[in-house]
Amino acid sequence: MKYLVTVIVLLLMVNLAFASFSVSLEPETIKVKAGQKANVNIKILSTYSDKFSISITGWKPWFTLSDSVVQVNANKEKSVILYLSPYLSVKQGLYSIKINIKAQATGEQKKLDYNIEVKKNFLAEATNIKISGTPKPKENITINYDIVNRGSEPLNDLKIKFILKRATETLAENEHEIKFLNLSGSRSFEESYGFGPMADAGVYTVQIETVYIGQKLSIYSKNFEVQSVSIIETDKKYETVSLGKRMIVMASNTGNEVAKNVEIKEPISWFDKIFYDGEGVVKAGSVVWTVSEIAPGATAELVYQVSYVPLFIFLILLVVALWFYFFKVRVIRIKKFVIEKKKIKTASIFTIGINVKNNCATDADDVVIRDFVPSIFKIGFKHGPRPKIKKTDTGTELVWHLKRFDKAEERLLVYYLKPVIGILGPVSLPNVTVSYKIGKREWKAHSNSPTFGKEE
Repeated sequence: MKYLVTVIVLLLMVNLAFASFSVSLEPETIKVKAGQKANVNIKILSTYSDKFSISITGWKPWFTLSDSVVQVNANKEKSVILYLSPYLSVKQGLYSIKINIKAQATGEQKKLDYNIEVKKNFLAEATNIKISGTPKPKENITINYDIVNRGSEPLNDLKIKFILKRATETLAENEHEIKFLNLSGSRSFEESYGFGPMADAGVYTVQIETVYIGQKLSIYSKNFEVQSVSIIETDKKYETVSLGKRMIVMASNTGNEVAKNVEIKEPISWFDKIFYDGEGVVKAGSVVWTVSEIAPGATAELVYQVSYVPLFIFLILLVVALWFYFFKVRVIRIKKFVIEKKKIKTASIFTIGINVKNNCATDADDVVIRDFVPSIFKIGFKHGPRPKIKKTDTGTELVWHLKRFDKAEERLLVYYLKPVIGILGPVSLPNVTVSYKIGKREWKAHSNSPTFGKEE
């Protein structure tokens, strides 16, 4: 019995050693039109019964295999069908694949190369895609492309779909329609897109699809990259302040990258530079701020302030000084004084002096000096020019008239007073008035009112 089993095993081993299978393909090569169907018959013939696994290297989505594992009986042919149904969008050309068959019992393998040629009656695709402009935030790009009929038949009602996207996000899309496109004919299109502030850096994709009778004929994609850049833009706003101006410079980063060590300059006039009071540093004709960092979308506020308060104070002081100079210094100055320092008694005589000096920058004309003596005094004259005298109920008016009074000229007018009654206590004399002309303008000045009647 053991001998019989051994013999059977040896016979099986000899059969397996010489076992073999063959594979044939029908047709040997195949042509199929996009949008249509075709089959490839894979025939397996084996000298022994076994299971065979079938796989394809270069598999396409439009392939279908009737079986991936098939039982083949000895010396009986078995067929496996490879179904081909290329879409209209499948590219026209030659597709090379490898058909792999493996016997599970013996491990024997066979690999066959096979060519599938796809032809397209209807084929329109995008060509000559050009992207111009600056791909960065707040800039625009223009996409130009042509749609060409590369098929063997004219196309009617061809639809074009333009898509701009980043990763899975669609940023822009547009559709066009071509009513008729002849063989080898082409049509040009242009799209534009503006990147917003802080537009993301990285790879963007332009995708152009052609659709005919509801099916995609072609899909063309082209990538481009948006730059990583910081973009600093400045704006100004003004705030009302008294005696000056206050401006806030707003520096915003509209780019997609952090801006570091940003230098902002704002022009300043030489006049405002004198009164500048702010956070920046004045260099040459500009106020300069340095900001260490501005994030995308962030804004730094920088203050530009000019205060004219010192100038205002200076102008007030200047006006006061000029007024004092021209109305108190550069004038005809007049002073009235009493020479004697004693008590008033009947028959006492007092000498009254009037000092007149021309401190103006030029000569004065029509100088008139007016004084008044109360009626309690008698008037006498010994020296100097005599005035015109006019008696009134309350006293005597004295008027000296000088036709011309030269610059820096000084005169002393003297008269004497004698009380006609006894007077107790001090007496204040009226002040003296001088009027004069410089050019066509009239001026007037007043003296002090001297007091006398007591010894000091």
